[in-house]
Amino acid sequence: GAVTGKITSRSGGKEINSNTLKAQANAAYKSADDAGVVVKSDSVNAIRENVRKVIKEEGYDPDLHPGLNVILKRLATKEGDMTLSEIERTRRVLLNVVRTKGDNYDQQRIAGDALQALDDGIVSLSQKNLVSGDASGVSSLTKARELWRRKAKTEIIEDVIERAKLQSENYSQSGMENALRQQFKGLYNNKNRLRQFNKEERQLIRKAATGGP
Repeated sequence: GAVTGKITSRSGGKEINSNTLKAQANAAYKSADDAGVVVKSDSVNAIRENVRKVIKEEGYDPDLHPGLNVILKRLATKEGDMTLSEIERTRRVLLNVVRTKGDNYDQQRIAGDALQALDDGIVSLSQKNLVSGDASGVSSLTKARELWRRKAKTEIIEDVIERAKLQSENYSQSGMENALRQQFKGLYNNKNRLRQFNKEERQLIRKAATGGP
């Protein structure tokens, strides 16, 4: 079909995209917040330190990657226990860097790996990581994790398609097809981002990277 910049799946006859999943995930996280779910400061610190570590190990330079300066500053100033909504706001700032238009692909690459590190930390939270929260809040957190995981994967594919559109905006349909193959190849070779997809999804990504009907 036509490339729209959005990837959709069907569930019960309804189209699901990242915006739908985001709304569902936010509702689940709000339920967790309403139930009093607060993440312990040491768990927040572990997530924050891992994100910082990834940024620096991936070759961060303050002059070459100005968008990441904002993230590092935010990570340095946010301390103490945090609600899930507060963590989500930090994630949105990082996602904005991933999606920044322009040719600073190295910055987008580093930001993408940092976003993956943040998502890994969020979906691995369990009861032992919480300061407070009753059973209903933990149940909402479990639901939110799965929605968050699906949303994160959908955003990655949408981002791949959007980058291909920008790369080929002055070319023919064959240019778009080539750009899609290149972008999916980049995703397939990025082991940090690829690992959150299951075996079947990885096979589909590989198929998209090699091209074909």
